[in-house]
Order: sequence, then C-alpha cells, then structure tokens
Amino acid sequence: WRDPKLWLAPRIKKAKNQGLWTIIALHEPAITTAWYLEKRSTVLKQLTALKPDLVFAGNQHSYERFHQINTPKQDGSIPFVVSKSGDYLKGDGAIFVVSGGGGAYFKPFADQQGFKKRTAPKPVFDTLAKRALMNHYLILEIEQETLKVTTHRVCPEINTSDAENPRWKEDKPMWDAITLECEGQAKGVTAFDQFQIQLKKRSTHKNKIN
Repeated sequence: WRDPKLWLAPRIKKAKNQGLWTIIALHEPAITTAWYLEKRSTVLKQLTALKPDLVFAGNQHSYERFHQINTPKQDGSIPFVVSKSGDYLKGDGAIFVVSGGGGAYFKPFADQQGFKKRTAPKPVFDTLAKRALMNHYLILEIEQETLKVTTHRVCPEINTSDAENPRWKEDKPMWDAITLECEGQAKGVTAFDQFQIQLKKRSTHKNKIN
C-alpha cells in the first residue's frame, strides 16, 4: 500500500468542484472489527485526509458500517459523527462500509472468536454503526443532493439435499454463542441497514464526538 494522495487527491478535488459525490473502493478495509490490522496512522489517515463521502471495502466475510469518520489523531482516537437514524451531512466525514457477503463462508469477528490479537481497540468499536454475518448486497441511489445506501439481507432457502454449513470451521465451539443474521428468519430479501448523506442540513439529532 502506498499513499494515494499524489494521484487520487487531484481527481477527488476535480469531482468535488463538479458537484459530484466521491466514492472510493478498495479490497482490504482501512477499518474493521472483523480481523483487525492497525491502520489508523496509515491507510485510514490517508483516506480520511482525502475527504471522500464514502469508502467501500471487501475481503472480510461480513457486513460492517461505520459512522462518519475523520482523520485519526496521534493518540489513536478517531473523531466521528454519530447518527442513530442514519442521516448524515456531506463534509462531516467519510462513511466506511465493509461488504463481503456474496456467498463465501461466514467468518466470525475476532472478538467473537476470542482472538485478542486481532480484536479491534475501543476507539474503532466506538465508530461502528452496524455489523452482521449474512449474505447481502447494497443498492446506491445517487441524486444531486442525496446519496442513499440500502443494504439488503439475503436469506436463502435451506437446501436439505445439500446442507452445506455456511460457517467457517463450523465445528469450533465458538459457534455455540454466535448467531447468523438469517437464523430464525424467513427466506427472502429484506432491507437490513440504510443511511444517507445530504447536502443540506435537515435534522439536528447528530452529535459530533472528538
């Protein structure tokens, strides 16, 4: 990984000057609670400094959405904006989404595994808005003043003739305390999470945390 500022910053600046939304996509997440690698002073700092609206990543076999994040501080704390309703304002930070629910085995989050070395620190967990182990896909609705994202949970019909376990290392005792999002749910597609970024302030419920 190399700091993308040199080539990416001019493109983002051009897009912003044209009134466009700025979305970055990369493979490995800059921030995650799934299998934590310390990136606050490197990748996360570099991406938030570019001030995109939204950052997508994959790699982890799970779903995570973080509140609007700003550039991490030297002490490791992460300034962020909380929104219980999922409504955010453009320019208040970047929303990071990890989407890896296309059909691979579900791998528990490190804290669920009891793997302390890869469990995210508290400042990262504080910024987490929602997470789940589930098959899913996202739909973006992009308009001039609003960027809306809906995450749809996909619960397939149980195949009794080929009941392959969707769990990674399904025999591990850790699964006794872990529930998949579709367990106990009817088959089908359901809206699971939703957020939007707006150009104009339309609510006053948001709280900045520094």
